[in-house]
Amino acid sequence: MGCHMNLSRHIRLGCTGLVVLLLIILGYRITLVNSEGLPYGIALHSVGDSVELNGAFAEYSTENTDGFSFSVNSAELMSINEYIDRYSKDSVMPNDPYDTTDPNEKTLAVLTITIRNDKNEGDERGYLDSLGWSLIPRNQKERWLRVDSTLFNLSVPQLGGAYQLSVRPGTEYTINVPFSTSVVDGFPAQAGLGHKPTLESGDYDFIATNLPVRHIVEVEL
Repeated sequence: MGCHMNLSRHIRLGCTGLVVLLLIILGYRITLVNSEGLPYGIALHSVGDSVELNGAFAEYSTENTDGFSFSVNSAELMSINEYIDRYSKDSVMPNDPYDTTDPNEKTLAVLTITIRNDKNEGDERGYLDSLGWSLIPRNQKERWLRVDSTLFNLSVPQLGGAYQLSVRPGTEYTINVPFSTSVVDGFPAQAGLGHKPTLESGDYDFIATNLPVRHIVEVEL
């Protein structure tokens, strides 16, 4: 009987020690994960606000956005044909045989954005990386809209296909940025075909930077 009690006591002590050890390991793992994370602040803005970037970036810290600011002047749903008629320099849309989008449907969210550079004269460093920009409908957070580079280059041909946006120190420049997303055409459509879905009116969040501050402009389309 005494032997059985001592054995039970040892088992209980062993189990307690194991639980403590597991908690210590778990606590260490949580601390490690938290310390390796990349926390960021969130700054909310409205249409018309001047957003000072102060080094905040979308993709890489080398964007060097100190001295840069931007403002979203307006937001509008638009069709491809409307965008081309209004903003394209040559009014020619490249043909994509795999894109079945109706060019008359409202498949674009267009933000008119003014970028300003207040760096010192001669300081040519820095840019805004539109590759990291996204526009997210608040009622469909799983649907991320990205800059439609094909259409965007029709309105700003000097970009030459690049996503990096910059202006000379002491100046500002206004751009009209089309955002869209794509979905694959369902059966029985030919494999590989896709289209831009029609967008709905509502509230959207334009995410301009991600670290160390996530600058979000709340827009209504």
